[in-house]
Amino acid sequence: MEETMKHLILAACAVLVLPSLVTAQTPPNDYQFRPLLHWQAGHLAGWVIVPDATRTPRQLLLVAGYLTRDDRGWKEVMFGSVIGTDGVVKPVANFRSYAKSRRTDLYTEFQLRSNLALMSGFVTVPVTSDTLGWRVGVEYEQVVVFEDKAHGKPAKTTTGVGLRASVKVPKLKGTNIATTAFKNIHGNVVVRTYVVYKPGK
Repeated sequence: MEETMKHLILAACAVLVLPSLVTAQTPPNDYQFRPLLHWQAGHLAGWVIVPDATRTPRQLLLVAGYLTRDDRGWKEVMFGSVIGTDGVVKPVANFRSYAKSRRTDLYTEFQLRSNLALMSGFVTVPVTSDTLGWRVGVEYEQVVVFEDKAHGKPAKTTTGVGLRASVKVPKLKGTNIATTAFKNIHGNVVVRTYVVYKPGK
């Protein structure tokens, strides 16, 4: 029990203290909490995501599709919808890939909706070799919101780059927590916490 508590404390430091280096001078302008469920079975894969559980109306991203994988990583081509609690439903095309080597891992994503395009990715390296699997690295995200002529809204692009730290959750197999903190081109500080659960991992 004592060892488990030590691990939990160290995990909290990994995902909270490290990204705070980015926000040492400026407090966050935007905090986001993003729970994710990721499943893979045979040649099928899917995600269930709440993009930001701190905001209303809330949204739910549901995508599923084709999976190809080997011992070096995987690629997914998926389609689905973003469903809002306000009743708005938007179609989504989603492409994700993950590649790993002995020292690094690389994740990339491209997402296309009716109102925006999103590109993101991260590169991390291991910090320790224990069962917690601590990793640190850099995350990138770019969101292009298309022009909305009907409502008089111009196109808008937001780009952010910053630190990322992740750790496996002890006693919860298949669960990882990651926190990213970055400044975007508008000078805003964004802190985002991910909780990812992958059944059967």
